[in-house]
Amino acid sequence: MRGDDGAVLVEFALVMPLLFLILFGLIEFGININDFQSIRQATRDAARQAVVGDYGTGSCTPASAAAADNAAAVQCTARKGAGISSLAVKVVFTDLGTANDFSLDKVKVCAVSRAKSTTGIVAPFLTNVYLKSNVEMRAEKQLTLSNVSDADPTGQNWAWC
Repeated sequence: MRGDDGAVLVEFALVMPLLFLILFGLIEFGININDFQSIRQATRDAARQAVVGDYGTGSCTPASAAAADNAAAVQCTARKGAGISSLAVKVVFTDLGTANDFSLDKVKVCAVSRAKSTTGIVAPFLTNVYLKSNVEMRAEKQLTLSNVSDADPTGQNWAWC
């Protein structure tokens, strides 16, 4: 009678790397889906604040009523809402109306961040993966806002926005 005491250990050693890759891949996927949802909600909240002319509170309060300061406050609101300090944000204000007609004015807020690997096991698969979101809303009042953008980490110069 031959002993097969080591067979289970060998099978375990052959199957475990694949199981670990699947397990940690699921964990990484969940973390990145959560980050994407945070970015999406923060982008939506920042766009909403911009179209109603409420340019942030607390640490995101604009220094003045200037258009550039208001746009910077919208960017700050998006970063703070997402909880991702490396979030790149672009604010696009389209003024299509006249001085008294803001019904055609629009604000578009775009945000992007690189997908991250917490465990490092699936990091090679996330090399060129970015979490992107853009929201466009119609102005609800006369706005004092300008266009502002961070550097686009995707290298596409905000063409996707």
